[in-house]
Order: sequence, then structure tokens, then C-alpha cells
Amino acid sequence: MTEPVLIDGHVHIYPDFDLSTFLDAASRNFPGRRGCLLLTETARDHAFAALRDAQGLPAGWQVQTFADDPAALCLRGKDAVLWVIAGYQLVSAEGIEVLTVCTTDRWPDGLTLDEIMARLAEAGRPAILPWGVGKWIGRRGQILADLLDRGVPPGVHLGDNAGRPGFWHEPPLFARARAAGLAVLPGSDPLPVPGGDRDPGRFGFTLSGAISDSAPAQDIAARLVGLTAQPAMFGTRTGSLSFLRQQIQLRMK
Repeated sequence: MTEPVLIDGHVHIYPDFDLSTFLDAASRNFPGRRGCLLLTETARDHAFAALRDAQGLPAGWQVQTFADDPAALCLRGKDAVLWVIAGYQLVSAEGIEVLTVCTTDRWPDGLTLDEIMARLAEAGRPAILPWGVGKWIGRRGQILADLLDRGVPPGVHLGDNAGRPGFWHEPPLFARARAAGLAVLPGSDPLPVPGGDRDPGRFGFTLSGAISDSAPAQDIAARLVGLTAQPAMFGTRTGSLSFLRQQIQLRMK
């Protein structure tokens, strides 16, 4: 990988996405047509396994696996290189969304936040607690505030996404997290609505320094676990009208 490494920290590949559109959009959206996609699959999704087995891979794309790193793939297209890193989206017993990234381990929904963080710490894997519309309101917001006050294991960070429009001020928990030595790791968070398959790679963060060519997921995991400062961000957020249209489409669906 060239420097800096561009990472979209919150990516879904939904079954109704057109994979050719998705990959072409990701390669266009990443500056230089190179970047990493951190997948955050739900229990119903198996996109990483399908890509690994080249199921439905569009013409012109090739997939490379890594013998020493089963959580990583490299997809190569015309003038484009995309690293795809396995990861999953959980909902804790408290109703908090947790993204377990750089891992092929799947855990069930309904574990407590403390259980999830303990398992992550034992495995040396990072996690992202992502912001979303309505997800940090009331009781859940207070749970996260209390969590930041008492401290989290290394590698647990908060997340932002491209769906937070410009008029929506930054959540106060972001400043508290940064003050506590955590980062805010953004991603595109494509929605299962028309046009969502054009969003990957449009918003994310950077890591400096070359990433391992033989074990990219393990390398990224170690960097995120050791991250204690806010990395630079890249990309653009959705506009106000697009935000409103997507939210209406999502709720109608």
C-alpha cells in the first residue's frame, strides 16, 4: 500500500447491492483508486465469504487471499486496488451498536458491552462504537457517557459516518472520547436504499506508514488497538436533501 492508507471504517454490502457498481464506486471514491474497506456485516450477511470464494465477482476483478491472515482480501481491478477486511456489527444487551473489525470471529447479538469488550481485549481486536441517527439518545447515550468516564480497553473507539449531514453538529461524546485518548473513526455506512452501493470509500480516515503485504488485517488491527490520537479524515458527508431522502427511503423500506 502507498502512504497514507485510506480506510473506510464502516461498510455494508447488502444483498440487493449491485457488486459491480459497489466496487467501481469504491475505486472512484478513494483518492488514487486504492483503499481499505472495513466490512461491518450483520448476522444475516455473508459478503466477505462470497468475495473470498469469488462468488459473483464482476468481470475485470480478481481476488487475492492471505494464508496467514484469513480476515483480509485484496481485490484488483483495472487501475484499482481495494483491500477488504472482515468485520461484524453487533447489538449489545444495552442496545448499543458495536463494530468488531479486522476479525472473522462472529459473536451473537445480546452480549453486554462489558462482555464484548472483554472478548475483544482477549483477542487483541479493535472495535468501533458508531454514531447513528437516534442511536445515542436518552439511556443509550448515558450508557456511553458512563463508559467513557470509567474507561475502555485499548482499541475501542467511537465512529462517525457520512450520513451525518453538515447541519448536524458533532455529538458531544466525540470530544469526550478524544479527550480520553480515543479516536473517532469515520466510514461511509452505506444504507440499503437506492444509490447506497455508490457510497463506499467516500468517507473515512487515514493511517500513515506502509501496511503489511502479507497480513493487512492483522496490521490494521494492531494499529487501531494502539491508536491514541485522532487520525486525519478524508471525504465528504451527505447533503441535507440527500440525508432527508435517504431517511424517508429507509423508513419506507
